Amino acid sequence: MEKFFMATRLGRALLRIAAFFLWPADGGVLGARAAGGGSMIGKGYVDPLLSNFAVTYRPMGFIAQDVAPIVQVAKQTGIYAILEQADQFKIPDTYRSPGEEAKITRFRVGSANYNARNWALKTRVPLEDLANAQPPFLQMLEQSRTGTIMNQLLLDLENRTAQKFFNPANVGSAAAVASAWHFSTGGGSPFNDLNTAIDNVHNATGYWPNKLIFGRQAWFAFRRHNEIINKTQRTAQQGAAPMPTRQQAADLFEVEQVHVGLAYCNSAQEGQPLNLQPLWGPHVWIGYQKMDAMTVEDPTFLSFFRWIVPGIPNMQVERLPYDARIKAEELEIGYFQDENVVAPALGFLVQSVY
Repeated sequence: MEKFFMATRLGRALLRIAAFFLWPADGGVLGARAAGGGSMIGKGYVDPLLSNFAVTYRPMGFIAQDVAPIVQVAKQTGIYAILEQADQFKIPDTYRSPGEEAKITRFRVGSANYNARNWALKTRVPLEDLANAQPPFLQMLEQSRTGTIMNQLLLDLENRTAQKFFNPANVGSAAAVASAWHFSTGGGSPFNDLNTAIDNVHNATGYWPNKLIFGRQAWFAFRRHNEIINKTQRTAQQGAAPMPTRQQAADLFEVEQVHVGLAYCNSAQEGQPLNLQPLWGPHVWIGYQKMDAMTVEDPTFLSFFRWIVPGIPNMQVERLPYDARIKAEELEIGYFQDENVVAPALGFLVQSVY
């Protein structure tokens, strides 16, 4: 009988401990978290601290968010206008005779569609971590897992962006170099190849390219090539000066910015040894991107159509309710976006330079 009462008392004690953590009235780990940011029982909420951490988190080598403007849209799907460039560049008769009305100018308008799909990932923080970790370490744990899922979201965005820029079907023109850029032998002419591409975009559209996007291998071949070193460093001695910086390369071709995609991904199947491959191939994209484009009517090669309205997640960390079935709470990050090539003619792809 004594053993029975001891077991009963022990069982009640364990139930009280479990209730303290899982269904707290005014205390416990989950209760303290609820007091600091909203109830964790029955609903989720946006965690501002982790959201700020997620926004400032930036893996090395990612350039997707630097090479395409985000156009904010109010609906998940919709239609955007495409103005005919022929009408925009036609010289009108602007003379108005005395007493007459100004002449009416007309232009044709086409349209295209966007569909901002949801891109999201989440991670779990099990009860064992919630109950056992001290507050500072729990915060570090959550930041680490937030960084991991943000890294994976950005890696996926980087991959989709690279496929948009480096797909020959998406640009106005594409061509492989006549001779590869072998910096060790001096083969090929990156200066002439890129100038030809710049001329192509300018002559075809009337817009002078303002961006160059290099894949990792293309950039290394470019900046180590004696022809480029000599032109940027102004030396007649081959290889006798430092390799050029991105800014020097931009100045050489009179463009605003040079971007280099340095991100890698693991191409191995799950469970197989690590096999790192560059996301951006051995190519160079040359074209016009208006980074401050606020509407779809601004000329730009590629736009990110981001659905941003109150109540819709936009790279914020959502702390989901504690789930007793899996004995964990979940942290989720997501956004709604479509990446559309708006004006293919504004891009030229120089392929397989190395």
